[in-house]
Amino acid sequence: MNNTDYTATEKKIRDLVPRLKELSFGCEYIGKQMKSPSKIHCIFRGYVQLVGKIDIKVEEFHDKLNRGVYKIIGHPIRLEDVLEAYREHKKDSLEEFELIVDACGTFGFVYADGTHEWAKTDTAQLVWATGKDFSQQRDETKMFIRDLLK
Repeated sequence: MNNTDYTATEKKIRDLVPRLKELSFGCEYIGKQMKSPSKIHCIFRGYVQLVGKIDIKVEEFHDKLNRGVYKIIGHPIRLEDVLEAYREHKKDSLEEFELIVDACGTFGFVYADGTHEWAKTDTAQLVWATGKDFSQQRDETKMFIRDLLK
């Protein structure tokens, strides 16, 4: 999956699941002077604890966001977020199937007549690698999700 497709799919998921962009524990952010994103460690009593145990007031953090010093990336996208995005995406759709995922992370479809089939490529079933974020999934899985959200 090329970077443009990945970025567009990630943006679509974040747009469909707004809580992924909320400023809270685990939310990723990046600053102008930072080489890579970091996570918010804690928000407590009006303070945000950033990387290196730096505490700043929530208002000051928001001010720095508005001035472009920091940028919110959001929370990592997990399987539950993809499923929520899919439900939001298809809520007004007339599709004749429901997306399912078994305990091993294998994707499939249940049709209106009760039959089901597992999603697969030419060589393998499509599986979400459990315990990993969207960014860490195999390209085939990312492309499957991209196509589901079209």
